[in-house]
Amino acid sequence: MLLMREVDPSGIENRLRRRFARRTYHSLGPNEVWHVDGYDKPKPFGIGISGCIDGFSRKIMWLTCGKSNKDPNVIAQNYINCVAEFGVFPSRLRTD
Repeated sequence: MLLMREVDPSGIENRLRRRFARRTYHSLGPNEVWHVDGYDKPKPFGIGISGCIDGFSRKIMWLTCGKSNKDPNVIAQNYINCVAEFGVFPSRLRTD
C-alpha cells in the first residue's frame, strides 16, 4: 500500500473516495457482442453458475446452474443450445 501511495497517489485517493472513471459502453446493435461469465461463490457447495447477456439489449441469453462453470464443454453446449433456440448468433463472443 505504501508503494502504491508513492506510485499513484491520485488513484489511491479516488479509490478511497469511491470515485471511479466509468467508461461508456458502445455496441453497434443486437447480437453484436455476447458476454459470457461464470459465478464462483457457490463453488464450495458444488454449484457452478454460468450466464450470457447480449451487450446491446442486456437480454439474458442463458443462465444455467450445474456442477461446473469452467468446463469448456458445458459452455459450448450452452452456446449451441442458445443459438438453436433463438436462431441467431453473435458477431463476437467475450468470455473470461
